[in-house]
Amino acid sequence: MTTMRFLPAPAARAWRRAGVVTALTLTGVLATVAPASASVPEGWDTAESVSGLQFLLVLLVFPLVAFLVIWVLAHLAASRPPRYAKAVELHQGQTWMGGPQKGVQAATGTSAEETGGASARW
Repeated sequence: MTTMRFLPAPAARAWRRAGVVTALTLTGVLATVAPASASVPEGWDTAESVSGLQFLLVLLVFPLVAFLVIWVLAHLAASRPPRYAKAVELHQGQTWMGGPQKGVQAATGTSAEETGGASARW
């Protein structure tokens, strides 16, 4: 007897993996919910309830302000001119690592016939 497959093997494998990951995630979340529902110990005071404004302040406003401060500081640092004039001079010229000792200008007089090139002749 042959079995009918509704999905190709790679797609079925992907759905199976997604199901396993989802099941493990839900199991982990449900396992951590149980200690959160425990009652407060006898010697402790009961916690005050948190207002909606405090909730939004902690979860939205503080992270947004931190993001904006970091963003402004990063853009201020990037917009500054370089500190040293030597750094500017280093980036203005062309650099050929492993090239001729006399620089890029020394290589302009050679042809592909002399150096091999892409002609596949040595």
